[in-house]
Amino acid sequence: MYELPFIASEYFKDDFLWKELLHVIQGVLYINMGYTLIILDVGIIFLGLQVIAELNILNNYMMLLNEKIKTESKFLRKIIKRHCSLIENLNLLNDIISETSILKLILTCATLLFGMTFMIIYAKGFANYLIIICGGGLGLSLCVLGEFIRVKTEKLSDTFYLTNWYELSLKDQKIFLIIQGMAQREYGLKAAGMYEVNLFTFVQVRLNLN
Repeated sequence: MYELPFIASEYFKDDFLWKELLHVIQGVLYINMGYTLIILDVGIIFLGLQVIAELNILNNYMMLLNEKIKTESKFLRKIIKRHCSLIENLNLLNDIISETSILKLILTCATLLFGMTFMIIYAKGFANYLIIICGGGLGLSLCVLGEFIRVKTEKLSDTFYLTNWYELSLKDQKIFLIIQGMAQREYGLKAAGMYEVNLFTFVQVRLNLN
């Protein structure tokens, strides 16, 4: 508990009820912060699940190319529309979580540093280990979500290339090259539009602090 000057005065030094009230206020603030972070993570995860669902649908469309191109001459155009919709929603998700993700990474670093500092001073304190565990898990949900999206976007290019593209007409092959170029670009979640959010980032933050 951080002792502010006005509550650490000699007047309240031996007041048991005042000290307990401070602990209750501190506990309420911790619970409120934890609840807010959990709700925030749940909201971001639900938005991320929509993007993952779009990735799965797009992947299935690509796998059906060999069959559908024979009956639907404009099937490649549908794939392009699906791909553009995916990119648009992924960019929208990045805009939504841009500030949240960078603040979470900063908060994770700060919490781990405080936890490790307290652990050096009070090695036997259980609360110090709890701070480190909670601090380490702050950005885990975002990093796992970013890793899922990164892996699935990387598979799009391979899935599309394994189709019988060489049997397509010259016009369709040109469209195929456009889609393949789109699929080979790197997509994923980014913090503040600069730092990639995935498991590698999660591990790297902890290694740098250690």
